[in-house]
Amino acid sequence: MKRLLLSLLLTMPLTLTAGENPAAAVQASVLQRHDSPLSVSQTASALRTQLESRGITVFALIDHAAAAEKAGLSMPPTQVLVFGNPRGGTPLMLAHPDLALDLPVRVLIRQNHAGKTEVLWRSPAALAAAQGLPADALSGLQALDILLRGLLQEIAGK
Repeated sequence: MKRLLLSLLLTMPLTLTAGENPAAAVQASVLQRHDSPLSVSQTASALRTQLESRGITVFALIDHAAAAEKAGLSMPPTQVLVFGNPRGGTPLMLAHPDLALDLPVRVLIRQNHAGKTEVLWRSPAALAAAQGLPADALSGLQALDILLRGLLQEIAGK
């Protein structure tokens, strides 16, 4: 994590105004964030269906809010979709074994403080920086990043 923060701070200009949190600014620069007009569960279901229809393996759907409820706690709807393509991810992990911590790709689908659904994931550049790799080392994941953006636009009806 320290390597990621240092790398991002050194390679990108951050303009902060008084009172802003530098860590929050860095986090905002490494997370892809998109709104969904659907509920959390509807968004997760739609993404899962679209990914599977394109031959992408969905390994898991983790429902954090359901787990919290089982523990007698509550939290806003929050789900994580874990997916990838072993044909693409395996060669990356063979070349860079520590990537197994970050692959398969994870997408967070949550209800934010305003009650809106948002979808977040780490960009390929952020994953590369976290691993201390050149920015283009994970260019193979760029197609997945583009696909996610397109699917979210499709879901939003844009």
